Amino acid sequence: MTHNEELERSWLQEDQLLASLNKKWSEIERELYRSKWFDYRFMSPVEATVKFASEYEKVYRQQFATVIDKDTSLYVNVKIDVNFRSVTKLPNAKISALWRARQFADSMCMPYDLYIRLAFTSALKYWKRKHMPQPQQLYSKRVIEDVWAEWSKRQESVLFVASDVRFLAENYVNTTAQNDHIDWLIKLANIRANAAYYIYQFIYERKIIPLEVAQKKIDADILEKARSYL
Repeated sequence: MTHNEELERSWLQEDQLLASLNKKWSEIERELYRSKWFDYRFMSPVEATVKFASEYEKVYRQQFATVIDKDTSLYVNVKIDVNFRSVTKLPNAKISALWRARQFADSMCMPYDLYIRLAFTSALKYWKRKHMPQPQQLYSKRVIEDVWAEWSKRQESVLFVASDVRFLAENYVNTTAQNDHIDWLIKLANIRANAAYYIYQFIYERKIIPLEVAQKKIDADILEKARSYL
């Protein structure tokens, strides 16, 4: 099979998968492109769900090791293979649960591994079953409320920054995703006591925000204070 034929086959499988899902879920994907964590904004919904499934498998094993049995955790069958073909072959209920959980993470602009870890922590607080939480147990109303509260709190103490090199200043080409990421970084700086220091980090040290963009988006006095750290 040629590369083009392989691509066409993948696109067909993706279309078939989308068609099998709840229509309302697929319709909101356009909105989620503007709210999902920045590193995922270049992925299709299926690619993002495969990524979510991969992170779910990792966190599941970690939680199993902590809660049940560390030695056995390496051999636990999570029943989720993490590649495109195998995910599309999962039962519809499993695909739907992964898809829906991933959408909740996207709506909160959260990295998938963090969302899943916090959702597990919340679910296990009330857990009274012998098996570990499944994807469909990771987006109940109570879990979502717990995750959102903890996510909001962590933003005040942790600098969550995209890792994709397309978000570096040297690669800035004025895309929506890049500008949204810059706005996010400015927000993180502004919720801290010394905003200017973090603006300095983002512009001069970590080289994420281009100076010319910063001059349009950030108050001149804060930029002046940021320069004082040079």
